[in-house]
Amino acid sequence: MFHSANLVRCDSFFETIRWTLHAWWHGYHIPTDWATWTSTQDTTIPVLEELQITAKRWSLLAPFFASRGYHLYVPNGRHPRETIPPSSFKLPNQMGESYPYGRRKCASENGFMFSGIQLPRLGSARQGRKRSGNQDGLQFRERNRRAKDIPKAQHAESEGRPSQPDTTGPRVYHLQWTRFVVTPRNNFRRWGYSFVGLPFTTAEQLFILADQLLEGLVFLHEKRIAHRDIAPQNTVLNSLFERGTRHDPNDIRGPSNARYAFIDFDASSIFPMETDIQTVVQDREMRIGAHILDLEEGKSNPFTDDVLILVDTLQYPVRVLERAIPEIGPFFDEILKNKAGPNFRITAVSVLEELRRIRSKLTQEQLNQLPEGRLWQDGAISY
Repeated sequence: MFHSANLVRCDSFFETIRWTLHAWWHGYHIPTDWATWTSTQDTTIPVLEELQITAKRWSLLAPFFASRGYHLYVPNGRHPRETIPPSSFKLPNQMGESYPYGRRKCASENGFMFSGIQLPRLGSARQGRKRSGNQDGLQFRERNRRAKDIPKAQHAESEGRPSQPDTTGPRVYHLQWTRFVVTPRNNFRRWGYSFVGLPFTTAEQLFILADQLLEGLVFLHEKRIAHRDIAPQNTVLNSLFERGTRHDPNDIRGPSNARYAFIDFDASSIFPMETDIQTVVQDREMRIGAHILDLEEGKSNPFTDDVLILVDTLQYPVRVLERAIPEIGPFFDEILKNKAGPNFRITAVSVLEELRRIRSKLTQEQLNQLPEGRLWQDGAISY
């Protein structure tokens, strides 16, 4: 769907007439430009007022999405920043939890609350009965604006390895002619929280987190994609659960169930397959991971930056194992001590190999041990 003059242009004459009349009858305009769907962050407009504008924009499109089997979430009256599943739509008895959807661990419907209504380009919906009843995300994409994350995700998914089907947050399918993309719905653009909201109860769970994210980075770099915005909030776990609610970490983070992946490719760069990733140099993307690692603005190798920032991100939860597994400390120190060197290069492959070497020397008893605390920082462990 896109709006031009007085027409709401769709992929067929019937659809064009139908939704043009609908828009005219209800007196609303369908925004088709990126700026309109982006928060102005105008301090002269109260935040709650902007949230109401965002919510109304989505609600006006509800009939359009319902005609395609997607039932938009509705505002939560008590909490204007949230939307919840529509009570008018009842879930089918059987719902799929296989890839690309996350496992459902929420105790109630309120557990599927969507907290991203303040992000105008991102909404949430529930699939109709003819589909699976799963939660999906709806992301606005402007037709004439280069939507950077979609082609990169498509490129990464195009030749995915059978042993590694979910290293990037998956797309269900692309409604490109409508300017919207359908993705598995999650809390704030995620399957579920990968780093927070649920403790790690064994050393093995922490090794799985590190191993899968490093393997995911190997996969992206093989596709010549540099993520450039690695951070905890840009990783996901294939389970939907409420933070602050009792869940079994051994079930959700268990080795046979847990799958971690990367999302949010808006800052990423893609290069031709013949590119030597060791020689690429471009302006460093100064996102949160670069700031936390105290990287300086200027030219850098984006693939090395990815590795450094991911390793730094991982050391906070994983390094709590250092006293029980002494090799963990030098593993992180050896990589991160060279972060300031302009000519320093390191690959995700080499880091993953070293991590797996350390793990291979551990007994199952060591892997089953309880982590000493929750987070490591500057030699101290928080509990």
